[in-house]
Amino acid sequence: MLTYSATNSYGARTQGKALCAKVDDKWVRDGHAENLAILKLTADKLKASNDCHQAGGKSKECAGDSVALRLSAISLTPVDIDMLKKEAATELGF
Repeated sequence: MLTYSATNSYGARTQGKALCAKVDDKWVRDGHAENLAILKLTADKLKASNDCHQAGGKSKECAGDSVALRLSAISLTPVDIDMLKKEAATELGF
C-alpha cells in the first residue's frame, strides 16, 4: 500500500492511500484490488449488522458508526449500498 500526500495548484494538500501492483516493470495503481477491499469491508459491515439484528440487537446499535446503516434503520428502507461503499472507501483511505 502506498500512502501519498499531494499539493494542488491552489496550495491545498490532500492525502490518501493506493494499492499498487507491478505491471511490465512499472508500478501502477491497482483499482481492482482497491475495489475488492472496499467490497469486503462493505460485506463485513452488512454481516455484522445482520448478525446483530439476528441476535436481537436494536437498529441503532446494529448500525454502529455507519450513517448508511442508520439511515436505513430510521427510514425502514433497504441499505443504500453505494453510500455504504463510499463509507468503506473513506475508512480505507481510498
